[in-house]
Amino acid sequence: MRIRLQHGPRFALFAGLVAMPLAAVAPACSNDGGAGADGGSLDATPDATAADAPPPTSDAALDASLEAAADADADADADADADADTTVYNDMTSGTNWATFDLAQLGGGVTNGLLGSTFDGRYVYYVAANGYASARYDTQATFTASASWSTFDSTAVTTVHTDYAGGLFDGRYVYLVPSSATGSLANATRFDSLGTFTSTGSWSTFNTATLNAAAKGFSGATFDGRYVYLVPNYNGSFDGVTARFDTQAAFGSSGSWSVFDTATVGAAGFNGGVFDGRYVYFSPTQDGVVARYDTQASFTATASWSVFDVSSKDANAKEFYGAGFDGRYVYFAPYVHSVAARYDTQGAFGSGAAWSTFDVATAVANAGQYYGTAFDGRYVYYVPTQGQIVRYDARAAFASTASWSSFDLKTLDSSISEFGGASFDGRYLYLVPVLGGSKVLTARFDAKSPASMPNLPAFHGSFY
Repeated sequence: MRIRLQHGPRFALFAGLVAMPLAAVAPACSNDGGAGADGGSLDATPDATAADAPPPTSDAALDASLEAAADADADADADADADADTTVYNDMTSGTNWATFDLAQLGGGVTNGLLGSTFDGRYVYYVAANGYASARYDTQATFTASASWSTFDSTAVTTVHTDYAGGLFDGRYVYLVPSSATGSLANATRFDSLGTFTSTGSWSTFNTATLNAAAKGFSGATFDGRYVYLVPNYNGSFDGVTARFDTQAAFGSSGSWSVFDTATVGAAGFNGGVFDGRYVYFSPTQDGVVARYDTQASFTATASWSVFDVSSKDANAKEFYGAGFDGRYVYFAPYVHSVAARYDTQGAFGSGAAWSTFDVATAVANAGQYYGTAFDGRYVYYVPTQGQIVRYDARAAFASTASWSSFDLKTLDSSISEFGGASFDGRYLYLVPVLGGSKVLTARFDAKSPASMPNLPAFHGSFY
């Protein structure tokens, strides 16, 4: 397996991580509550038309969207307190709320490891890290039963072992993000969730390097309600060549795609992205420079982009892996250092006053590195590379040690190793195992009841 390190080129170890599809369309999952066979997730089917809905185009609509998102912030809105009275958030530190399943039981390419995840309203997808088999879990079935899972080897449609780093759901289609720095392997791969998972006819590919030779080596993706953004990472060196796909156009047509190089605005090398209802953010992997795109403006115009160096707040606030959004704040997961960063979307992006940092190591012993974040409506989770998951209570002070807690997943099984990305289905949080081998253990946390998705624009519950 291969992994891309934040501070340098990729080395032969393992491979990539969720996308975080937060979009300005109706959620792909209904909130009518149908539970699965083992007390599972929301009973919903993908919305075949959600991908066709454009983002808000008027200032008034966007202002309303952002104001509604801000209202979801528990520190500022009484409705969140009311929600707290009816929703029970479970103890993350209790092993009774956790379950594990060894994906090696599924056999095949899954044992080569996975990186990234997405959720389509019923199924959770675990993305193949190195172009072998991706896995899919039916949330209406028993988590620990092999029959609840299925696999698909992407080489059936790509003919080569395309590396992937992250997945995304747009309301109908699931996307696997190509991470290889080799142009012939830059195959964005898409599954039609209305089709059969194991049928090659449900899958299609597009080589992004045909748009621009440098459009390759992505890490994660995000979605704004119409456009899918592949996040640029490393194409032979850290780069900023992002590719954007118009979901209202043909996947296999070059005319449906466009590219922009964020290096032209002073930022390059990212892992993961997130959408807040208007802006797309790319999480920096080699430094602290976050890039932000205004979806109301031209994608290819430099004036549509802005940057902020988080390390100006703290010298160790840099080299992140993944980002998340809670309705008001954007979070960046620390990878090389233990300093987490947060941006208040109600403040000016270029103002240091809108940014805050927190050294997780001051609250959590043995704080390590994290592959992305996740959000369940109250808590922000930091996905661990070394077994110790951390979560922050978004209703409490960011800089207070009392707002943070952790749990050592190795107490569930000593074989548990790195995780890369997560998905949330309204009740359960799923952690994706990165390393392959004789055991490929995924972990699932029973986060809350009753099941409900966070009150965010088209929140699909997947993270990177």
